[in-house]
Amino acid sequence: VDVAFDSFQLKSTSAFRGFKLDLLCDCDGSAANLLEYTQYLKQAQLSQEFTLISNSGGRFEWLAGASYYREKFRFDQTPNDVEGRTTGLIGVFGPVPFAVVALTDQVTDSYALYAQGKYRFTDNFSATLGLRYARDERTIDKSETAIVGYGTPQATPLPPTPVPPFPVAFTIAPLTADTDSD
Repeated sequence: VDVAFDSFQLKSTSAFRGFKLDLLCDCDGSAANLLEYTQYLKQAQLSQEFTLISNSGGRFEWLAGASYYREKFRFDQTPNDVEGRTTGLIGVFGPVPFAVVALTDQVTDSYALYAQGKYRFTDNFSATLGLRYARDERTIDKSETAIVGYGTPQATPLPPTPVPPFPVAFTIAPLTADTDSD
């Protein structure tokens, strides 16, 4: 939206995007189906911004605005057929069924107000002053349950996982043995 009035102009920018993804993960990285999970991801985000811009053409120009952003993200990971076979730790510690159920919900809300003024003293000299207020709120609900045992799984909750202030990636390397002989 872009609307002009006598002394100012109103601009509005709106955006929405989202996705859903269901996938089957063979998470053990081998040819055997030892650790197989169904993963579900869903993300949606919405943003809205309103800006008022002066169009008086005088020595003083200004703009003011407000913006809002919201993102919702969900990640669910559930093991496939935990009771029907041994998973995860077979071949390392014997036939011990092992799996982790992970559920994560994250919501981010961001609000901002801003204003800027510019005064032209001459054609070659001006001063600009701007202010911005922003507030970001993020909530994360995360649970992980380890299913360990033989036969009927017993759920054992894991301790809460702290959320780092930045994205973290890690890789679990497979066990290898050095058989170098002289």
